[in-house]
Amino acid sequence: MLTRLGSQVEASTDLPALASNADFVICAASVASPVLLLEALPKGAIVCDAGYPKNLRPDFSPPGGVVFFGGLGEVVGGFSFDPDLLGILNPHPFLNVTHGCMLEGVVLALEGRFEAFSLGRGFICPARVEEISNIAKKHGIVPAPLFGPKGSLEAQISTLLAEQEVRR
Repeated sequence: MLTRLGSQVEASTDLPALASNADFVICAASVASPVLLLEALPKGAIVCDAGYPKNLRPDFSPPGGVVFFGGLGEVVGGFSFDPDLLGILNPHPFLNVTHGCMLEGVVLALEGRFEAFSLGRGFICPARVEEISNIAKKHGIVPAPLFGPKGSLEAQISTLLAEQEVRR
């Protein structure tokens, strides 16, 4: 999608090689401890930490940029947990937000599909993302509001994107 919008996209495990030119970074390594080093990011970079456990140190903040958490969904309708399982998961600043991997299992079970939907390298493609998104919506689950270590980010990210566009 980013390439269709005219953005240059590169993927790498060699973070130092790409970091100094990155405007947007998605970290989805799910490393055992938060060790990814992104100190070379340019001013105003946006970083999505989509791994669980977290990929980045809690104190990491790109200069003039933001960090937000990805891979989360929000239950907005359709079912509730009894007992309240959400209370034992990682705390989030929004109600009914939890890990997408857990919600994927829930909606697949509700559909009677007992399969490893997203398991395996290269198995998730745009069509599969659209399929699981549609199943989730059917059961009242949507992407979670954007937030990071400093709280809600939607306005903050919009401002940063506008500033980056002005610099280009």
